[in-house]
Amino acid sequence: MPPQAHRPVDRTSYRGGIVSPHSDIIRTWRNFCAQGVETVHVKVIELVGESPNGWQEAVETAVAEAAKTIPNISGVEIYNLTANVVNGRLTEYKANVKVAYSEGVPR
Repeated sequence: MPPQAHRPVDRTSYRGGIVSPHSDIIRTWRNFCAQGVETVHVKVIELVGESPNGWQEAVETAVAEAAKTIPNISGVEIYNLTANVVNGRLTEYKANVKVAYSEGVPR
């Protein structure tokens, strides 16, 4: 393999893909480190929120559903927006989101 002409981008793996070092999930992890948390486990779940009223409400529905069982939600990444169409009109909005939450042990 030839040497790379550029420095590779630091990326963090999680189940289901790669997270950009500039994403909210990585910023959350760095914030925990700055706050004196020694060990942080940032976990990510994927959800689909739905709403008849709009994409923002679809995202809020997904986060509210996750918050029922998951403590310490620290961020959400919206990675896909879709909608159902009937007779040329949007009838149901859907948002695919990744919700990040943390489990940390203070120093």
